[in-house]
Amino acid sequence: MDQKNPGRIILHGNEANNPEWEGVIDEIKIESLPVQYIRELTLNLKKGKKIVIDVPNILAQSGHLQEAALRVNNLIREHGNNVEHIDFRVDMTNLQGQVVQARNAFTKKVNKTIKRKNAEAKKKGKSK
Repeated sequence: MDQKNPGRIILHGNEANNPEWEGVIDEIKIESLPVQYIRELTLNLKKGKKIVIDVPNILAQSGHLQEAALRVNNLIREHGNNVEHIDFRVDMTNLQGQVVQARNAFTKKVNKTIKRKNAEAKKKGKSK
């Protein structure tokens, strides 16, 4: 057990290299993002230059998600050779709303299944 950082879970790598959660987050490799949940992309270019992409504005101007994603991808490709890394901000309100909808749909389906099975069990009990 790590005496320097009690109560910490080291998910990956040497705990001496990444004793904090932020270190673990830095090592996560994300290869794609759903465009509708991104608030902002920052292209960090060589020589300290930054380009901020306003994704919601692109979404508003685009006809659909695929077109918006294509426009954002084209902007990234334009600067591809100069990009050191990309930072992003997630629209947590939109994402949270989507998670709540998915949870509610799942719960409704489960409750319906439970009610149906209970009704079937009652029917079998009465017919005996």
